[in-house]
Amino acid sequence: MPATRSTGSQISCTEGFDRSTHFVISTRGSRLCRLLGNPVTYQLVVLLDSDGPLAPSKLAKLTGRQISTISSHLAKLRGADVVRYDTRGKETRYWLKHKSEMRGFLKTMERVVEASANVD
Repeated sequence: MPATRSTGSQISCTEGFDRSTHFVISTRGSRLCRLLGNPVTYQLVVLLDSDGPLAPSKLAKLTGRQISTISSHLAKLRGADVVRYDTRGKETRYWLKHKSEMRGFLKTMERVVEASANVD
Protein backbone atom coordinates (compact mmCIF):
# COMPACT_ATOMS: atom_id res chain seq x y z
CA MET A 1 0.00 0.00 0.00
CA PRO A 2 1.39 3.44 -0.84
CA ALA A 3 2.60 5.57 2.03
CA THR A 4 0.74 8.55 3.38
CA ARG A 5 2.10 11.78 1.93
CA SER A 6 1.30 15.40 2.62
CA THR A 7 0.22 17.37 -0.43
CA GLY A 8 0.14 20.95 0.72
CA SER A 9 -2.88 21.33 2.98
CA GLN A 10 -4.20 17.85 2.18
CA ILE A 11 -2.94 14.46 3.27
CA SER A 12 -3.29 11.66 0.77
CA CYS A 13 -3.15 8.06 1.99
CA THR A 14 -4.39 6.71 -1.33
CA GLU A 15 -1.77 8.16 -3.65
CA GLY A 16 -1.08 5.79 -6.49
CA PHE A 17 -4.57 4.32 -6.54
CA ASP A 18 -7.06 4.91 -9.34
CA ARG A 19 -10.25 6.89 -8.67
CA SER A 20 -12.50 3.87 -8.14
CA THR A 21 -10.11 2.33 -5.60
CA HIS A 22 -9.78 5.70 -3.85
CA PHE A 23 -13.59 5.92 -3.69
CA VAL A 24 -13.85 2.45 -2.15
CA ILE A 25 -11.19 3.23 0.45
CA SER A 26 -12.83 6.55 1.32
CA THR A 27 -16.27 4.97 1.57
CA ARG A 28 -15.07 2.13 3.79
CA GLY A 29 -13.12 4.55 5.98
CA SER A 30 -16.17 6.74 6.39
CA ARG A 31 -18.31 3.72 7.24
CA LEU A 32 -15.81 2.54 9.85
CA CYS A 33 -15.69 5.97 11.48
CA ARG A 34 -19.49 6.11 11.52
CA LEU A 35 -19.64 2.68 13.20
CA LEU A 36 -17.03 3.60 15.79
CA GLY A 37 -18.92 6.83 16.47
CA ASN A 38 -21.44 4.70 18.34
CA PRO A 39 -20.22 4.35 21.96
CA VAL A 40 -21.42 0.73 22.25
CA THR A 41 -19.71 -0.35 19.04
CA TYR A 42 -16.53 1.50 20.03
CA GLN A 43 -16.59 -0.23 23.43
CA LEU A 44 -16.98 -3.64 21.76
CA VAL A 45 -13.96 -3.00 19.54
CA VAL A 46 -11.89 -1.91 22.54
CA LEU A 47 -12.93 -5.03 24.48
CA LEU A 48 -12.18 -7.31 21.55
CA ASP A 49 -8.80 -5.61 21.17
CA SER A 50 -7.85 -6.16 24.80
CA ASP A 51 -9.69 -9.38 25.72
CA GLY A 52 -10.81 -11.10 22.48
CA PRO A 53 -11.98 -13.59 21.33
CA LEU A 54 -15.20 -13.16 23.31
CA ALA A 55 -18.74 -14.52 23.18
CA PRO A 56 -21.68 -12.10 22.81
CA SER A 57 -22.89 -13.13 26.29
CA LYS A 58 -19.53 -12.12 27.81
CA LEU A 59 -19.54 -8.84 25.87
CA ALA A 60 -23.07 -8.18 27.15
CA LYS A 61 -21.93 -8.70 30.75
CA LEU A 62 -18.87 -6.50 30.30
CA THR A 63 -20.88 -3.66 28.74
CA GLY A 64 -24.07 -3.99 30.78
CA ARG A 65 -26.12 -4.32 27.57
CA GLN A 66 -28.62 -6.89 26.34
CA ILE A 67 -27.29 -9.74 24.20
CA SER A 68 -29.63 -8.66 21.39
CA THR A 69 -28.03 -5.19 21.40
CA ILE A 70 -24.55 -6.69 21.32
CA SER A 71 -25.50 -9.06 18.50
CA SER A 72 -26.85 -6.15 16.46
CA HIS A 73 -23.62 -4.19 16.84
CA LEU A 74 -21.51 -7.27 16.08
CA ALA A 75 -23.52 -7.82 12.88
CA LYS A 76 -22.65 -4.28 11.79
CA LEU A 77 -18.99 -4.88 12.56
CA ARG A 78 -19.13 -8.13 10.57
CA GLY A 79 -20.69 -6.25 7.66
CA ALA A 80 -17.83 -3.76 7.77
CA ASP A 81 -15.30 -6.63 7.83
CA VAL A 82 -13.95 -5.56 11.22
CA VAL A 83 -14.62 -8.76 13.17
CA ARG A 84 -14.49 -12.47 12.53
CA TYR A 85 -16.33 -15.19 14.38
CA ASP A 86 -16.21 -18.91 14.98
CA THR A 87 -19.01 -21.15 16.22
CA ARG A 88 -18.23 -24.27 18.23
CA GLY A 89 -21.28 -26.12 19.41
CA LYS A 90 -23.63 -23.46 20.75
CA GLU A 91 -20.93 -20.88 21.49
CA THR A 92 -19.93 -18.15 19.05
CA ARG A 93 -16.79 -16.14 19.74
CA TYR A 94 -15.74 -12.91 18.03
CA TRP A 95 -12.34 -11.32 17.49
CA LEU A 96 -10.89 -8.42 15.53
CA LYS A 97 -9.96 -9.34 11.98
CA HIS A 98 -7.03 -6.91 11.73
CA LYS A 99 -6.05 -6.57 15.38
CA SER A 100 -2.72 -4.76 15.04
CA GLU A 101 -4.11 -2.24 12.51
CA MET A 102 -7.20 -1.63 14.67
CA ARG A 103 -5.03 -1.17 17.74
CA GLY A 104 -3.00 1.48 15.88
CA PHE A 105 -6.22 3.15 14.72
CA LEU A 106 -7.62 3.23 18.28
CA LYS A 107 -4.37 4.68 19.64
CA THR A 108 -4.39 7.36 16.96
CA MET A 109 -7.98 8.25 17.79
CA GLU A 110 -7.08 8.49 21.49
CA ARG A 111 -4.21 10.88 20.68
CA VAL A 112 -6.52 13.07 18.57
CA VAL A 113 -9.10 13.18 21.37
CA GLU A 114 -6.42 14.03 23.95
CA ALA A 115 -4.97 16.75 21.71
CA SER A 116 -8.38 18.29 21.09
CA ALA A 117 -9.09 18.28 24.84
CA ASN A 118 -5.87 20.27 25.44
CA VAL A 119 -6.76 23.09 23.06
CA ASP A 120 -6.80 26.46 24.83
